[in-house]
Amino acid sequence: MKTMVRWMRAPLLGMTLTLAASATAQAAVDPARLDRLFTAFAKDGPGLSVAVSQGGKTTYSRAFGAADIEHGDPATPQTRFHAASISKEFTALAIAMLAAEGKVDLDADIRRYLPYVPDFGATITVLDLLHHTSGLRDQWSLFTLSGNDGQGMRRQGVVLEMVRRQTALNFAPGTQFSYSNTGYTLLAEIVKATSGRTLREFTTERIFQPLGMERTFFYDNARELVPGRASSYAPGQGGAPELARLNFETVGATSLLTTAEDLAIWGRELMNPKILDPKIIARMKVPGRLKDDTPINYGLGLLIGEDAGHRSIGHGGSDAGFRSAFLTFPDDDTVVALVASGQAPANDLAVGAADLALNSRTSVARPIVTPAPAVLTALAGDYVNDWRTGMRLELRDGALVRHAFDAPEAKAVFRANDRFDFGAAGTSYRVIYGPNRQVAGLEETTRWGGHGLVHRRATIEAPSPTELAALAGSYRSEELDLTYELRVRDGRLAMNSLRHPDPVVFLPSAKDMFDSSFARLKVRRDPSGRPVAILLDASGGRILNLALARLED
Repeated sequence: MKTMVRWMRAPLLGMTLTLAASATAQAAVDPARLDRLFTAFAKDGPGLSVAVSQGGKTTYSRAFGAADIEHGDPATPQTRFHAASISKEFTALAIAMLAAEGKVDLDADIRRYLPYVPDFGATITVLDLLHHTSGLRDQWSLFTLSGNDGQGMRRQGVVLEMVRRQTALNFAPGTQFSYSNTGYTLLAEIVKATSGRTLREFTTERIFQPLGMERTFFYDNARELVPGRASSYAPGQGGAPELARLNFETVGATSLLTTAEDLAIWGRELMNPKILDPKIIARMKVPGRLKDDTPINYGLGLLIGEDAGHRSIGHGGSDAGFRSAFLTFPDDDTVVALVASGQAPANDLAVGAADLALNSRTSVARPIVTPAPAVLTALAGDYVNDWRTGMRLELRDGALVRHAFDAPEAKAVFRANDRFDFGAAGTSYRVIYGPNRQVAGLEETTRWGGHGLVHRRATIEAPSPTELAALAGSYRSEELDLTYELRVRDGRLAMNSLRHPDPVVFLPSAKDMFDSSFARLKVRRDPSGRPVAILLDASGGRILNLALARLED
């Protein structure tokens, strides 16, 4: 008999109000209230495990749904989940330990430890890797551009070969913040080069075993059988779950297997170190700065910010169908750890749990203003920026609606006449005015800190058929080891390759610039105006100006 699997529809809680943090201890949360937050997880649907620690002990630990739907295995608090980017804080901790021992210099050129990294003409320090300020192109984005759709194995050695092939950086090291998984893969290699131990060996011996995190380790062998491990799922056609393959054999940026209960142990140590060196733990929580002294809200593998109206330190994660959230609230001696499959909204659920644990009221909306119709009319139009695909703001039924290739359609929520957001926690837009109070652009800021991204007002002019036809041809990237074909199809520019057989259609966003859900494409011309290369930007700035040279016909 066919099993009917209900798909969870978890409430999106705790996304909006910012309140002052309370320094007072919180009473333990009523477990029944937390249970209700997760009742949307069906017994035969993708699994989730959550743990809450308050006052130095775990006060809530539950699991919901199935660890393995096909075999009917329920998720339990002992189920191991792939924690994705939560891995980074343990990679960073390993580096910090080695730095304290004098084996790693955080200010040293990474080529001291990894001489195969190309000389880009600018020094990338170990601290640049830790702070995501290296300028290195992101490994997952490179896999995607090179035609690996996630079904093939993604191995550590392939990532290192991708690094060797890189010919340029996205930006000069230390001048921008741009999240780079590549940097943390290289940090794992630095651990190995300086300690003589793999990241798995080092962290197991020096971190997980001393802390009693008995079900946590870095999964560095894709053939290894792991008892009690959750499978990866994502919504399929019609909403029923289907397998979302996780074919990783890379460590440093990802591949930590853990439980919510083990993460709660780590959270307590992070707030009040009793086993590890307090100086090392304190160093992890120091926010970084760019070379021009602009602050970023990222320490060593940790995001420093605010959640549920309280000061928070933690990280999230997302790979294939796995989602995770780890939040510590040092002023409240509280930890919320959540690991899940099925592409669950882990951060929203974790903040919702924190709301209950801290008796917060972040589900109450922040102040909202209603701008005059003239303000909305002035903002409607097209915008371009230097890092991501363009954005169109459309006036519809009295609201300003966003359309973008890299973000879902959403209505703007105004907090003032010149400030708005689209409901995403930590991201906001400020209107930039030019002469005569005309809208010149928008400055986007995020919870990561660093420089804001400027979206410039743009007027889109479609290229003529002749101009489009002149771009048709073959373009080669040695970095990707791939040739792309540009063709004009039904009056639009389209691109495909042997490993990307389905054509991607690009729409014009500015002169010699085209956007799609796959990437941004920019045209490079010689002095005569002939197209000689295309440059690809992808993944929200994680890949910038990756050049593909035009091949002669």
